[in-house]
Amino acid sequence: MTMKSVIPTSVAILATFLVACAPSAIRSQSDYHTAYSFGDFAVYHAKRDTRVDVIGDHFGLNKSAFAKTVTKAMYGNHPGGPANFTATPGPSAEKNLRVIIAFNVEPVHYLCSAGKLEPKFVKDKTVVQAAWCWGDRTNSYVVAWTQATKPGSQKFKELISEATQELLPQDIGNRLRNKNNRRNLIIN
Repeated sequence: MTMKSVIPTSVAILATFLVACAPSAIRSQSDYHTAYSFGDFAVYHAKRDTRVDVIGDHFGLNKSAFAKTVTKAMYGNHPGGPANFTATPGPSAEKNLRVIIAFNVEPVHYLCSAGKLEPKFVKDKTVVQAAWCWGDRTNSYVVAWTQATKPGSQKFKELISEATQELLPQDIGNRLRNKNNRRNLIIN
């Protein structure tokens, strides 16, 4: 099954979750490529810069300020050693690896190779999609959402924290068995 072939199913699942979502709860759906390895994350990101591409901002902040708010909310929300999530990585960053975080864009399971994405206003919801990419390959993918929230608010921090934890789990076996959130294994 290719990444693009799971898109219609994922969009249907996402739509169902969005309709059923309790307004104050944070909900998420995660998918992991068979090549996903937390060990790779630990080796390539521990004590180094991790490039984060932030897409979309319906909050009205300038791009730099919004990216700093997002990356600050990511920090410390993954297992393992510290990684410096930043939109302005230095020379310590692994060139082939990055995290993409997109706000209120159409659901795309292949964020790592999607090209330009245009944000769309989603009434009463903040929807974040995130992918951990090795080049154009999506190693892990998550979509998380909650009621509309503002950057810097506690709910926004919780949303980014949830997305980061789901994106970079240490043990995907337990996550795949968890019944609280839908999780899939992407097989090429």
